[in-house]
Amino acid sequence: MFTVEQYVIGWSVYLLAVIGLLAVFWRMTRIIRWFYPRQVLRLIAAAFLLTPYSINEASEYLAPAWLMAGLEMVFSGLDGFERAGRPTITAALIALIVYLVMAVGVYVYRRKHPTSQPQVRTEPSISTTPLAAEPELAAAADVASISSDSASDDTPSPANDDLLAEAEPNRPL
Repeated sequence: MFTVEQYVIGWSVYLLAVIGLLAVFWRMTRIIRWFYPRQVLRLIAAAFLLTPYSINEASEYLAPAWLMAGLEMVFSGLDGFERAGRPTITAALIALIVYLVMAVGVYVYRRKHPTSQPQVRTEPSISTTPLAAEPELAAAADVASISSDSASDDTPSPANDDLLAEAEPNRPL
């Protein structure tokens, strides 16, 4: 049938392809806002793609269980699907149970240690510090006041627009 080298190369190519598929699936599920359903979907996809199953009872070779379940269903009907589909479903359920136990453990840990929860990000606000606290803005304000004193009207010159925008952010240009 296959040599050992061909078998290992075939599984290596398959595992690289699965890593690529899971990376794409990871990016696709980013848009799901809820953390736990998103993680469960990723876990079930990984269990579905990575579960191996024996090609037949007498063979020592393995194949992806989802592929064997599909082929058995096409060629043998639902009985064949049950033979190869059962390990896939079992692996997904075991992974789901382990994940739920870990999620409950994390939840209990976070309830006992509230300071270890991630900090909530706040939007940056406009600085309310006086201009004297920021030397470059104070220098820009000095230049702006000198140029506005020398002009005959209160409209700033175009050369000083950038300096005025930095010095007085609320003033329309």
